[in-house]
Amino acid sequence: MRASLDFLDDYDELEPFQDISYTTIKPYKVVPSLNVSLLTKFCELTTIVERILCEIYSESRESSPAHKESVSEDIKSQLRRWRQSLTPQLDYLSFPDQSVLLPQSACLLALFNVLIILLHRPLITGGHGGVINSTTAHESVNACTSAANQIVQILHDYSQHFSLSSAPYMLSYATYISATIHARIVAQKGSNSTVFQSLVLCRNILLEHTRLYAAAEKAKENLDKLISHLGISTPDDNQHTVTSVQSLPGESVVMDDSNIPTGEQGFPDRTVGFGSPLLNLELSDLDLEAIAQGFQVDVESLSFWHSLGA
Repeated sequence: MRASLDFLDDYDELEPFQDISYTTIKPYKVVPSLNVSLLTKFCELTTIVERILCEIYSESRESSPAHKESVSEDIKSQLRRWRQSLTPQLDYLSFPDQSVLLPQSACLLALFNVLIILLHRPLITGGHGGVINSTTAHESVNACTSAANQIVQILHDYSQHFSLSSAPYMLSYATYISATIHARIVAQKGSNSTVFQSLVLCRNILLEHTRLYAAAEKAKENLDKLISHLGISTPDDNQHTVTSVQSLPGESVVMDDSNIPTGEQGFPDRTVGFGSPLLNLELSDLDLEAIAQGFQVDVESLSFWHSLGA
């Protein structure tokens, strides 16, 4: 039950990456697959997943708001240490010049951002206590938005090398979780905001994934219910948009760059460091109470997660 994460065989680590399981957009250079390192880091994240599900979301575990807050802070530190422990080879977002984007490294970073969102969401609504701390809520909204934006960045980068239409299941789940955050911000900022494009992109990717995963269909249904409840109008499935994935695979799976504010190194350039704002959003004028209520009436956002067997 407590197997060591120290792997002694480095053959799988240095074996050249084979793109035969992935639809590539352009020829891929010879790089190590880093299978051992990736497996180790995935295993480490699963221990954090267990803590979040059992100590934050479990209805059977009674605890005071103070205890919940203490646990949340401890898990935040655990996630922070995990991200800092990633080698430059695995963290292409932080070290673009020392790494290469592998499908599983993209999934690894996407899962990390999913956990950031799942950890901070209860803090926006005040958790089981229902008391909303405005400072904590605002910090959590920022954390969730930053993580959701980074997932969109990963999706964009992935589309430059591989086909999003056949992406691993983890990216599909991350797409859904990212979309639930973008929907809340769009409800406050309106459909003319740049984050609206991120929401439509995520929805279109989920639509494409319904052909691959039954859970993606359920996720899209849940997302559509949330979008409808928030009063957001989205393009019809058959309507062409700047974020359309109808021509996947390909570099067409991008947002209209001319309307997207660029960071220091520019979007959609993938050389965006960890913590850099992907979309330069002003969140100070958000109605935190309205956002909190939006989370409280959320559809079953964890049902997609449960299909992973968690």
